[in-house]
Amino acid sequence: MNRSASTNAVLLLLLCTFFWGACFPVGKHALGEVHALTLVIWRFAIAAVCLFIYAKWKNMPMPSLTAKQWAWAISVSIIGVGGLNLGLFTGLA
Repeated sequence: MNRSASTNAVLLLLLCTFFWGACFPVGKHALGEVHALTLVIWRFAIAAVCLFIYAKWKNMPMPSLTAKQWAWAISVSIIGVGGLNLGLFTGLA
């Protein structure tokens, strides 16, 4: 790996760490305005839209899954990501 790619990777990791760390104080502040479940739904929806836009921008092919596989993937993501965030925000409240 060349030097610029290494520097870019470090900067992106620092940015990622910043956003993960900022989740707690921003979440605590947001809980003063909305309920934890509302915050989880908005966070999940915004992330899904951003990921979809990024995938389209990078011309990533969508996987060819059956309806049952899509339902399973969406259910697991809602339970996993939504459950984690609901636990996080409930704890912060």
